[in-house]
Amino acid sequence: MSAKAAVIYARTASRATVDSAALDQQIAVCELGAAEIGAEVVGIFAEGGVSGNTADRPVLNALLARLAEQDVDLLICLDPTRIARSFEVYRAITEYADMLGVRVVFVNDLSRRERANGSAQ
Repeated sequence: MSAKAAVIYARTASRATVDSAALDQQIAVCELGAAEIGAEVVGIFAEGGVSGNTADRPVLNALLARLAEQDVDLLICLDPTRIARSFEVYRAITEYADMLGVRVVFVNDLSRRERANGSAQ
């Protein structure tokens, strides 16, 4: 069985954190989550200094275009707020992914499940 193809989306709204390690840290945690579930990361989309209240985000638009190519199985994010802060925007993005057959995975949810099952180190 081959690994599922995954893309990572990381976002921070603060312009002050654009040059910091915030995006790199999100990406690293998502890469670990991808490895945990046996996914192969085939793309990373990192967006700094952009609000999650709008869907009009350049990197998000590039991510959605990649999903439309239908060569990705999973969209991996740290948590739902990285996709959007607005429920309407979040719903639109996740419904679009679902329509394309892309499963959205939140790494923080994986960690919670591990703790609940007693398998976290």
